[in-house]
Amino acid sequence: MKKIINKKGLGTVIGTIIFILIAISVIGSLLIISYKEQTINTEITQAQTINSLKNAENLQIHTNNPQNNQGAGQQRQVTITNQGAVASDLLYLVVVPVNNNGQIIGPPIQIIPINQVLQPGQSYTYTFNMHNGNYGYGVITAYGNIFWTNVGGGG
Repeated sequence: MKKIINKKGLGTVIGTIIFILIAISVIGSLLIISYKEQTINTEITQAQTINSLKNAENLQIHTNNPQNNQGAGQQRQVTITNQGAVASDLLYLVVVPVNNNGQIIGPPIQIIPINQVLQPGQSYTYTFNMHNGNYGYGVITAYGNIFWTNVGGGG
C-alpha cells in the first residue's frame, strides 16, 4: 500500500516565508534610507552653522608698517582685533608687497604661522622684522576668511 503524504499546508508555509523575507528586505531598505537622509540633514545643518559663523567673523588689522624707510630691516607690529561676535582661530599672517595704491604687486614674501584663538573683543600683537618697502598684511582664519590691511586702498 502506498503512503499518501498530506501536502495541503505546504504552499501556505512557503508563501508566508517568502512574504516575511520580502517584508524584512523592505523594512531594512527603508531604515537604511532613513539613516542616510538623517546623515545628510546633519551635514547640511553643520555646513549652515559653519557658514553663519564664517559670516559673523570680523577682524580689524592695524600695523605700524613704515612706508619707504631706510635700512635693511625694520621692526613691524601687526595688531589683530576681533570685532566679530564669534571666536576667531587665526592660522597665518601673510605679508605681500603692495604699490602706493595698495594693490598687490607680487607673491607673498612671508607666510607666518600664528595659531592663536581670539575671543570677541580681544587683540593679538605680532612683532617681526621686515626689509624696507610697502607691505600689505592678511590674516587667514580657520573659517577660510582673509582679512587685509594696506591692500586695495584699505589700511
